[in-house]
Amino acid sequence: MMGCTFAYTLLLLLYLQFPCADSARLSTSTGVGDDAHPTVHIPGLGAVRGVYSDHYPGVQRYFGIPFAKPPVGALRWAAPQPYGPFGGLYDATSPGPACIQPGAHGHFPPSSLDRLELGNLTMAEDCLTLNIAVSQSSQTDQTGGLPVMVWIHGGAYLVGSGANYRNDALVNASGGRVVVVTFNYRLGVFGFLGSAELAAQAADGSTGNYGMADQRLVLQWVHQHIGAFGGDPLSITIFGESAGGNSVLTHLVQPKSLPSLYSRAIIQSGTYAGDIRMADAQQTYQTILRNASCGDLACLLDANASAIAAAASAFLFSNPGKRFGPVRDGVVLRGDPYELLRDGIYNREVPVMLGHNREEMAFSLGWPSYWASFSETQFDSYLSSQICGSLNESSIRRVKQLYSEQNFSYPTKRGNQSFWWWAAAASLSDASGWGLGHCSVRRVARMLVAGGTPAVYAYEFRHAAQGDATDGTYGWSLADRGFSVPGNTACPHASEIVFAFGAVHAVVPGEAAELATRMGEMWSNFGVVGSPGAGWPGYAHSNDSFLMLDVGSNGGVKVGQGLEVPQCGFFDELLEGERLSRA
Repeated sequence: MMGCTFAYTLLLLLYLQFPCADSARLSTSTGVGDDAHPTVHIPGLGAVRGVYSDHYPGVQRYFGIPFAKPPVGALRWAAPQPYGPFGGLYDATSPGPACIQPGAHGHFPPSSLDRLELGNLTMAEDCLTLNIAVSQSSQTDQTGGLPVMVWIHGGAYLVGSGANYRNDALVNASGGRVVVVTFNYRLGVFGFLGSAELAAQAADGSTGNYGMADQRLVLQWVHQHIGAFGGDPLSITIFGESAGGNSVLTHLVQPKSLPSLYSRAIIQSGTYAGDIRMADAQQTYQTILRNASCGDLACLLDANASAIAAAASAFLFSNPGKRFGPVRDGVVLRGDPYELLRDGIYNREVPVMLGHNREEMAFSLGWPSYWASFSETQFDSYLSSQICGSLNESSIRRVKQLYSEQNFSYPTKRGNQSFWWWAAAASLSDASGWGLGHCSVRRVARMLVAGGTPAVYAYEFRHAAQGDATDGTYGWSLADRGFSVPGNTACPHASEIVFAFGAVHAVVPGEAAELATRMGEMWSNFGVVGSPGAGWPGYAHSNDSFLMLDVGSNGGVKVGQGLEVPQCGFFDELLEGERLSRA
């Protein structure tokens, strides 16, 4: 992110919560399934035994199916290898372990074991598994393949798990028209460590993109095996949020992801610049070596997982502006994704849907007890620190003018947050390239249209949770941060996920459930036909057309145009100047 970043890493470390994840295993049973445990036979691999959804009747779920060999030893920083046959009936009734990551408070658990425990979260290097949800009707009638939607979880490329998300909800919302796959990929230092030394041991000279390679192997697995679940391997939508959405953006510009691996793409809150320059990756590698008391790569490969994790934790907490993410290695990622998009060097054959939440960065603006007293001085400090050194005093004055009450449309009701809190939430979210909000979405949408993408659809999610639950499976806890309470009008990062999955069981009945139902239908419809449906116009540069998503009493679902034109123009110019100065 041009050498500096919002505090994505600390933000996500502090607020993510995780459900229990027990390892799937080979079953001693040789039965073929029963009323409680459906079974699917996968040609060439074996059979998997799953469960029925606890919320959506008629939806089958299969957890923890391994798609790659354990990435340990010589495979720790190498291309993932297909897992191959299971060798028996595989027990896919519970999730596999999450990939190794910081816990809820940002620290890796102290342990000398390669399998780590922290609270109710199980983590291991052997974590490359996927989860499938499918309507029972598609299992009993496989006369035609169903479109497949493959979800890439977010978490700053550092935390998260595919099992956190209710793929069964989206199957239900689609009316059984799609198969939904979630999965794990290597995170943090295990997924995105890049260096010349690691490149030298790779057959293709690539480095720093092992998590991305895991994602591609999942798509290859789906191509080869999803037919056993009634899915169509030639109709695949990749979609994700935050780092998952940024992964989708990165796949669009990666040559290795271009050959027919997916048919459609959805980017949710992921249009920020999430890549790492090779020179920065090399510096990180040297720091990890020192922190792990290693002198070379061989030492790192021999070290246990907890030692590597501790070295990465020390690196992140002593370098707040540093992070992990896809590395511009010249092989897998050949350049700045924004520049590749601008130059038309990306997958121009697939329709793209992309969007953001209205107050994406609200989570970064302190705890609820500080909201009412958030001051102009704090605004200045947040703006100058979060957007690096790009904002001088003149620029900050300009931002204040652009986000004054006379020039910017804020919600009529603002809860207990001060005006400067709202101004910070709006401007930090909008900052093109750095932010996750409207201006970055607008920038990418314009490049996609200019590049000839067949269809581009943009949205802004505006619903502020009024007690809507995230039910422990979605990672984010809005209630813990004071947002999921009556009277809240802010709509922060990750608020849309439960709605995009159509998870009506996890929101307040009434208007919120109606919005979840409608959005689940839109998302799945895009996964079926490449369009979210009637009433959602394609994005046009001439009027910046997009769809606003909210409950009916707040305006409902309606078309918007020309949102934040002067604000986005300012941040676009600022971003371009930053790029030119670093060229």
